[in-house]
Amino acid sequence: MNSDFNYKILLILIIFFIAAPLLSISSMYVFQVLLILIAIYFFLKYKEPIFNAFSKPFIFSFCLMLSGFVISLIFSYSIKSSISRLPIYLGFFLLLLSFYFIFKDKKIKLNLSVTYYLIFFIVICITSLVVFFYILYINSWSFSTVFLSRQTGHTQNSIAFAHIIAQCIFIMIFAIFKYFESFEIEKSGIVTTYIFILFFISFFTLVFLLFTSGSRIPIFAFKYLTLLLGLLLVVFIVKDKIYKQRKKFIYFFLIFLCLMGAFIFINNLSSTSNAVYSNRLKQTTSLPFIMLDYIFHPQKILEGEYTEINFRTGAIYVSFQIIKQRFLTGTGPYAWRNYIWANKELKKYIKLNMTNGHNDIFQVFSEFGFIYFIGYIFLLIYVFLKLLKLFLIKQNPSSFVLIILFIYYIFAGLTEFVSGHPYFGLYYWAFLGFSLAYSEKLTIQTSK
Repeated sequence: MNSDFNYKILLILIIFFIAAPLLSISSMYVFQVLLILIAIYFFLKYKEPIFNAFSKPFIFSFCLMLSGFVISLIFSYSIKSSISRLPIYLGFFLLLLSFYFIFKDKKIKLNLSVTYYLIFFIVICITSLVVFFYILYINSWSFSTVFLSRQTGHTQNSIAFAHIIAQCIFIMIFAIFKYFESFEIEKSGIVTTYIFILFFISFFTLVFLLFTSGSRIPIFAFKYLTLLLGLLLVVFIVKDKIYKQRKKFIYFFLIFLCLMGAFIFINNLSSTSNAVYSNRLKQTTSLPFIMLDYIFHPQKILEGEYTEINFRTGAIYVSFQIIKQRFLTGTGPYAWRNYIWANKELKKYIKLNMTNGHNDIFQVFSEFGFIYFIGYIFLLIYVFLKLLKLFLIKQNPSSFVLIILFIYYIFAGLTEFVSGHPYFGLYYWAFLGFSLAYSEKLTIQTSK
């Protein structure tokens, strides 16, 4: 089996890894293991020194994270709980390394052929339609039944379902932009027309599915990030004089209309007559202020104000208290809950039987301690700066989509433990690894 064929198989696996969670969470874990094993295979085969494969800032941040993780594990409040979660956390680290190593490899062409972007795009589109019909099927093929309760899809969790859907929307937009940027639209009007029709159907299908989840933060973040992306697209069209290229301008303008249509659609959802959705969606704009109010006035948590969300802010408040008590080591991996429920003073702020602090930054610090936290924050800053540098150099929509997706993860981290979530956490770590490799590699190529 030749090297080129190996890499083609690898890229196809990555494509299906991206789309897998739309159909089956378990299938995503299968692809995760396969990708890690293939990355190890390539690493051993080519025997590239570790310091050549990864940048020094990444090695620095990763070593801090790994050291902090080991210290936190050794001094864990519950060794049994920490060990039970160990395979998932190690899987995250390996996925980060695998995606970074794979896309940093010289044989992987980041400006892939049109065929790959097309496969990538079509797979997500098809899976989105399958999920849509699955939602209708479990609701007896009735749209009215769909809106009687928050939909969870195959995840059994409406929040996880919403985050997966939102991520897939931005990934699909990234794929369509890369396709348009790397393909001569003027020479293939019919094919591109069919592709856009498929994009249109899949895009609004995913937006619809996002709405049915009733999850506030994903909807809130998606709404404003979509608006931001749409405005950037206008700037891109004007700056690069795309309006002079008739067919290309038509397709980019239609994508702009799709983005604005999604924004207007979601912006008007709060007026829906369905209380399941309207009451929750009306809270999206005030949610950050309510959370801050709770953190500075924790007594309100005990008094039961804002009962719809006080359990989340209670968890954030508790995480902050843990940081002060176990600054260096944290509670230990997956020992947050054990520590809380053994502490009567902290336990009273928790309204539900939670396993984490529902905030990525506070949870990371309270669970893994200071050393891991510093490495993690350094990694995020490094990824963002590399993506920003890439966008400033390339100045194309696809580069900006990666920044948009990064910002989305930050938004998601306001109320969720993104980096430790067993579902969409896989996306998150894979995205960080890919973004670093993608930005570093394209920046070097452009400089040359």
